[in-house]
Amino acid sequence: MEYWITKHIRYAQLNAEAYTQLEENQGAEQRIKPSLFGSQAQRRRFIKERIWRHLPARGVLYFLYLYVFRLGFLDGNKGLTFCMMHGIFEEFKVVMQWERRNIHDLNPATADTGLVASTDLAREATSSQK
Repeated sequence: MEYWITKHIRYAQLNAEAYTQLEENQGAEQRIKPSLFGSQAQRRRFIKERIWRHLPARGVLYFLYLYVFRLGFLDGNKGLTFCMMHGIFEEFKVVMQWERRNIHDLNPATADTGLVASTDLAREATSSQK
């Protein structure tokens, strides 16, 4: 469990960096252009960039999507755990994005590492597992 949490916190940090680049329009010429009526990749990009990141309670929405619409409840307790962990990971991403926008502006010494709240999250999660 510790490995999974550490790995997903790292993924959340990378995701936050990607959204920061998106907000600053870095590398726009290299990305797939978002389009609702384009190819599948363009539709996914449109949803990810224009809709999903602006929704409130993304972790809860993702949990419901996995557990109800993707039939996670059929797997019993393991399905519930899996869906909850992925919902929590979605909230990690939200926290990391908020952290990069707000806290790094206040404390430039931590801007390079990207580890203000994320290391605290990892420590708390692993200590509660023991």
